Amino acid sequence: HHASRITHHASPQLLSSSGRIQEIDALRGFAIFLVTLHHAIIRFPIDLFDNAYCYAFMRWCTSVHMPLFFVIAGLCYSCRDYKQYIRKKFYHLAVPYIVFSLINMSIRYILPSLVNHQVTDITERIIKIMFYGEGLWFLYTLFIIFMIYPLLCRLISASKITMLLLLVVLFVLSVRGVSISLFSIGSVIHYLFFFHLGVTAKNLTGGTWPKLRVPAYALPIALCAWLIMLYGVQGFGVITALTGIIACFLMAYYKIFNEMFSRFGGYSLQLYLLNGIALGTSRAIICNILNIYNPVAIIVFNTFIDFLVLYLLIKYVLMKSKVLRFLMGA
Repeated sequence: HHASRITHHASPQLLSSSGRIQEIDALRGFAIFLVTLHHAIIRFPIDLFDNAYCYAFMRWCTSVHMPLFFVIAGLCYSCRDYKQYIRKKFYHLAVPYIVFSLINMSIRYILPSLVNHQVTDITERIIKIMFYGEGLWFLYTLFIIFMIYPLLCRLISASKITMLLLLVVLFVLSVRGVSISLFSIGSVIHYLFFFHLGVTAKNLTGGTWPKLRVPAYALPIALCAWLIMLYGVQGFGVITALTGIIACFLMAYYKIFNEMFSRFGGYSLQLYLLNGIALGTSRAIICNILNIYNPVAIIVFNTFIDFLVLYLLIKYVLMKSKVLRFLMGA
């Protein structure tokens, strides 16, 4: 069969009649908020990782934000026509990846004094962007997963038994780790587990957001388990991510959580793409211009600029331009 004829009907999109589900948007918004917090803990011109509290806070953010994104992508996965599906993913992921990778490369090359990781060899950097997912690795990894997943589903069929068996295999591979950097294969295998977990969860729930009665004690237990796995147990990164994901999904059953973060979910890709540029600006303002080096002040200021102000700029200014919308994958 030709690739364009590959279909996968077993995974309807997890969407409401209005086109969105608030819980999914809230989880996506919370994930990009954690990414922003992580990057707000800067290493240049002052290394906040030397502060034990900042480092612990950073570990909490990084333990779950990217795995959560891949689970959400799996929950929303749908492929009915492979050719049309890949074209859509190319415009949504590959175009902004290439454009913003080149922009970030140019900034690092032209203004080396303002960045932590300078670019001195453009040819080497372009090779890394094309073949190793340099910089915006999340988009690179996600695009490859989207390309291969329909083929994988065609091989295993969409039965619940084979879906669960594949989940076990991917879990083992993710725990063991695969250190192949070419085409980001190591990252693809690691995060394919979380992506497939999202697809499997959607299939088991019938493709809709499950309406459950969550006991009041469930969330505190999940949060404690997340912290215990993160700070009390070493060497179980995948399990730590899973406990964190469970806690995040339980939070999505709370109205205040959804109302707080769902508004950002629809702009998570744009917030991710522009985070580096926004961080370079906010970091320069608070450290180089205001000469403030208090860790709490730096994190709060960076988060305010790189999350809230950037969100307003994207929503009310940048998204008004058709060209910018295209370049940012909207």
